[in-house]
Amino acid sequence: MNDFAFRSTAHGSRDVKLRSFRGASRYDEGLERLQLVVARVYGALELRDARVVDTRLGQLRVHLFDIRSRQKRADREQIALHSNQYFIHAWHGPGCARGAQNRVQLINVTIGIDARVILGNPASAEQSSRASVTGLRIDLHSHIRVNFATMEHEIKDVTILGAGPTGLFGLFYCGMRGASAQVIDALSQSGGQLTALYPEKYIFDVAGFPKVLAKDLVRALEGQAAQFGEPVHLNQNVTALEEHDGHFVLVTETDRFPTRSLVLAAGIGAFSPRRLPQAVAEPWYGKGIQDRVLDPEQYRGKRVIIIGGGDSAFDWAQQLRGTAEAISLVHRSDRFRAHASTVADVLASVDSGKTKLFTFHELHDIQSDGDYFHSVTLRHVKSKELAQVDCDVILPMLGFVSDLGALADWGLKLENDEIIVNSQMETGRAGIYSAGDICTYPGKLKLIATGFAEAATAVNQAVHWVYPDKKVAPGHSSNMAVFGQKDD
Repeated sequence: MNDFAFRSTAHGSRDVKLRSFRGASRYDEGLERLQLVVARVYGALELRDARVVDTRLGQLRVHLFDIRSRQKRADREQIALHSNQYFIHAWHGPGCARGAQNRVQLINVTIGIDARVILGNPASAEQSSRASVTGLRIDLHSHIRVNFATMEHEIKDVTILGAGPTGLFGLFYCGMRGASAQVIDALSQSGGQLTALYPEKYIFDVAGFPKVLAKDLVRALEGQAAQFGEPVHLNQNVTALEEHDGHFVLVTETDRFPTRSLVLAAGIGAFSPRRLPQAVAEPWYGKGIQDRVLDPEQYRGKRVIIIGGGDSAFDWAQQLRGTAEAISLVHRSDRFRAHASTVADVLASVDSGKTKLFTFHELHDIQSDGDYFHSVTLRHVKSKELAQVDCDVILPMLGFVSDLGALADWGLKLENDEIIVNSQMETGRAGIYSAGDICTYPGKLKLIATGFAEAATAVNQAVHWVYPDKKVAPGHSSNMAVFGQKDD
């Protein structure tokens, strides 16, 4: 198999020749062989026609299981596979990707190989863990049953699902209570909606901040949580929840996360901005129609139309004033769902002529010159009269389409896609708690401020559930030894 090698190192690999395995010299410190046992893929694989079409960047891992050892080795050289060498062609390399067809499937494979190797890493020899061969893309020419391998992480006391403000504060609180913890999120960055949708938006109702940019609040929460060194796992889409030996296991597309308790702080679940319903709008997404504002400066000197009647629409109508050349707010009715003070401010701007307001209007058509549009046609929803408005950018602020995903199948009590909890943030399933926008109870307020309080309640209850000898009430942080203070 030429240069394709285990990452786990081998002792005496100078004694191992290409296309064959033989024992290392017995004279070398009297070392014995190790047995590498690899789970078979349902018998004979018949992969002689398999083609490796890409090895770039270790995009996929092949996990080899159950390394058992009798002796430790010290040599750090590597050794190549021999058994079932036909599994991978010797010509593999980054350039092979050009020959890939649509039938290529990207998979994590547990290969059926029996090989005798001599491991050189003492830690690898001692641990019952996995070695890996990275970077495989395999063209499957036949129907083959495959065992999918995933990485198993160490068990934590508390696992928080969701890396938004509530989840990040919950991670800090776990550390303050002396509990091991981790956060899991499907997004590529922590912060939830604050980071993904409006990092440059000011927030005015977080205690201690007269106003704070969403991205700065997220950065502060990350720093607060990081002092205890517990991990945040991003790009992890949860697909299932299992129970084994008295603890939970969160299963993602690539990993398994054992935990003794769960705090669900997933906001509105998996979310995406609701798109404009008019067919004429679809080709312009990303080319003038943008459903999220990541940098207000890109609208400087632009003529902006904002479509919507909720908080986001009014917030950006307010905050882009002075940056955009012109702002027009379009809504299908004259009833708005935004904070009264923000609505009053925007309406005052309309009265002064700084903002245009089109109530009972919707998008009807877009006029363009090549790759850019220069105006839109609005239609009155009652009279059907048309109005043309010059613009360079359209910002649809129509809310979000959310999906609880796998959470909906976990046996929790749901109401309108929200988890019903009691005053202890209990979900009704022992060991699982919830906090933030994803949960509901009588009198619930969906605010960042209340999410922080709910996270504290949920974590305190979870810690007490895992360790009954620990009190629910944490005491005052100013007296805690974890912060270098006198522990009361």
